Amino acid sequence: ERDFRYLSPLISRWAPVVRVVFPGFGELHHVEDAPSTIEERGQYLRAIADRESWGEVMVLGHSMGGVASLQWALIDPRVRQLSLLCSVGVERHRGMIFGHRVARLLLNALRWPFFGRPLLAMFRRQYRLMGFRGHPLHLRQQSLILRHVRDLDFVYVRGLIEALSTRSHLQVGLAWAMDDLVVDQSASLALERAFRSALSPERLATLCLQDGGHNPQRSRTKEIDRWLHSLYSHSIINT
Repeated sequence: ERDFRYLSPLISRWAPVVRVVFPGFGELHHVEDAPSTIEERGQYLRAIADRESWGEVMVLGHSMGGVASLQWALIDPRVRQLSLLCSVGVERHRGMIFGHRVARLLLNALRWPFFGRPLLAMFRRQYRLMGFRGHPLHLRQQSLILRHVRDLDFVYVRGLIEALSTRSHLQVGLAWAMDDLVVDQSASLALERAFRSALSPERLATLCLQDGGHNPQRSRTKEIDRWLHSLYSHSIINT
């Protein structure tokens, strides 16, 4: 809910807005055993839509929320338009300092005070340097972030993107910032290529921002709002 607090007031002028909190973050940072795989988080989003009896929706997923939103879009026909902002995707990015195997080792190390305390302090420094200053970054949240890294399956994400070819009703938008220090431009361009190989040109809209870092929805709100509004206006979402 923090990531979209600047953008939401603009969007709310032309569409109803809901900011979804994933367990383990924001107001739910205390939750134990939060979903960590892409599939689990996609199911979580669908469960919220079911509980709230939502109709057709336009989804904007940021960073790790991008692949979770992609999963949701593929299992729920209510998602009519999917936009990903600075999303992780199909290859290792700069913010993923270590890979899956190292993430598993670090998860084990965090359980032991001798290793866990200095690791926790190191993680806090690194994440705050990357812009995660509003997060509690306690042991449970750090462990969840490592589980996200461990469970980020690039082959699985490519399979989801390829499956979009069978969802003709679904329009896709892809946006990123060139100066993103977390999901670097190389990773964003690789994600764009994957989408272009799966979708016809009229189904994919892109937005490349010169700056804005990993959270351009805070500083480039007007540009992103105009882009999303144009996608919304050309969709067939029934509000």
